[in-house]
Amino acid sequence: MEAKDAAANYLTALDKHVIHGSLDEVADLFLNEDKQLVLDFSESRELIVLQPTTKRRPLERTSLRWSLLHSPYRHLAKDQDFCYLETIKPYRTEDGRRGWAKCMHSIKHPACPEFTDASSIKVNRGELFYCGIFFEETNEVGVLDATFYYNLKRDKVPPVLLPVVLKSRGKRNSELLNHYVKTAQTILYSKKQMLTMALQLQADKCCGACSNQLSMWRPKDKCLFCGSVH
Repeated sequence: MEAKDAAANYLTALDKHVIHGSLDEVADLFLNEDKQLVLDFSESRELIVLQPTTKRRPLERTSLRWSLLHSPYRHLAKDQDFCYLETIKPYRTEDGRRGWAKCMHSIKHPACPEFTDASSIKVNRGELFYCGIFFEETNEVGVLDATFYYNLKRDKVPPVLLPVVLKSRGKRNSELLNHYVKTAQTILYSKKQMLTMALQLQADKCCGACSNQLSMWRPKDKCLFCGSVH
């Protein structure tokens, strides 16, 4: 009976979507220090790094995080904050396909105390129970199956809101991921094109501004046509 009561206090949602990109591209959105994509939350801070990424394990990371989720219906429910352990690591499915997971589970920690009623930040402490996002390769190159699994304690949120919020969150997150993967691909392609052009101009000894032919006898020269210095 106690187990049933405990299960009834959590709301579970499972959503599946297609992501157009590779596992490495998706992982880079979260692990690259210049990107550090945050899904599901309005704000997020990494408090303690327990297992950093390494050259040997570039796709693994474990840390303690604090995150804030703004309520979409503030007249009905307060904002929520979460203190949780986040584990990111690759895996393989039973049929040998590559996968990559980002899992979260709430814990209590001195580095992440709950805000009191006297605090200027008015939030309720929420709980995540073994939630996660799982990406798996498919038979089609550059296409991933993404599974969004949410399991949240519902005691401080009106029960009518959670199913709607969680369902829309999975769809929104998949759209964001596809957008950011495509943006990263476009930026990388542009950089490669610029590098190729620069190498070609260097090989041809041409001006990078106007493509005018430069002297091959001097390492530095000023373009006689447009005045650019090389």
